[in-house]
Amino acid sequence: MKQSILFRLPLALALAAILSTSCKKETTTSNPPPQPHAGDSVVLRARPEGAMPFDVMLVYCGYVSPDGADDDRSAPGTSEIMAGYWTINGHWYHFRSLYTFPYISNPSAIKSAYLTLYSDPHPWNGDKVHANAGNNNAFYIKRVISDWDVYSPVNEKYPGPYTASVDQVLVPHTSQPYLDVTVDVTQMLQNMQTVTNSAYSMGLMVQLANENPGMLTSRIFCSAEHPDMSKWPKLVINY
Repeated sequence: MKQSILFRLPLALALAAILSTSCKKETTTSNPPPQPHAGDSVVLRARPEGAMPFDVMLVYCGYVSPDGADDDRSAPGTSEIMAGYWTINGHWYHFRSLYTFPYISNPSAIKSAYLTLYSDPHPWNGDKVHANAGNNNAFYIKRVISDWDVYSPVNEKYPGPYTASVDQVLVPHTSQPYLDVTVDVTQMLQNMQTVTNSAYSMGLMVQLANENPGMLTSRIFCSAEHPDMSKWPKLVINY
């Protein structure tokens, strides 16, 4: 049975309840939601907008291919968000994912924010059966701090300066094959910036805490391209 587990940033941030008794607005369209007011609780679902997805899977191997190029298999608009270390054709690859939500209104007024990621019940990557694998599959959720384009990631093979290490949450290891997670991302959302000349935020990235675990390792979640809309990433923002 799949379970949901809550991880938190500073304890004081957890005092604001997700289940607010005030007005709750759920947004799944490409139009911006109404401007929030104090006491509002806004639910955002990441979703594609026309031909532009809001996520990209970064798949990179240090192996150099016969033509002398790095073997980079990154792709936009996949159905999965993955943090992992896996083999393809006998070579080890690092998997990270960038994803975002449109129209995060007035971030400085956010009192609390919670992100829910839903474990993929039918993964295309990893062992293609279980979403979670490995003896040390803890991973980070990090705030992205630079512009990026879903169709042309800017050297996201190893975006060290691309994320803010001070704005990150460690999601612990699990031995369960599937596990939905709900994470306190209040600080990240309060500091969130918008991609230049766009209507979407710079977003978040997932990556393994130990990116060289020495064994097959994965945490795989559903993206906004997943066919089951109920499993799209979800943000609950309280103002």
